[in-house]
Amino acid sequence: MHDEQQQDLAARLRACRESHGLTQRAVAGRLGVPRSAISGIEAGTRKVDSLELKALAALYRRPVGYFLEEPAGSPSEPARLLRLYQCLAEGDRTRLVEYAELLEIARTARRFSVR
Repeated sequence: MHDEQQQDLAARLRACRESHGLTQRAVAGRLGVPRSAISGIEAGTRKVDSLELKALAALYRRPVGYFLEEPAGSPSEPARLLRLYQCLAEGDRTRLVEYAELLEIARTARRFSVR
């Protein structure tokens, strides 16, 4: 179970870094650690200490608790989507909402189409 939690944390950190368009080198520079430390954290092979996690959360503009939430079994699709949405940069969030609205319009149009 502990390894699963470590991998989940690693995946959340990696997803947030990527959604912000940051390289591992850039994150390492801001935290004052070697790039290999960020690589290890994101691979789940190096544990992140509490001060590093606090700094990463601030950098990614997320509460620390976001990274520590434990999934209840396999995460539900809405919970997973929310977690991914929260990692997106503001412009990407806007585009995602616009896409979801287009999907809703298409679904509604199919309902009313003549067969």
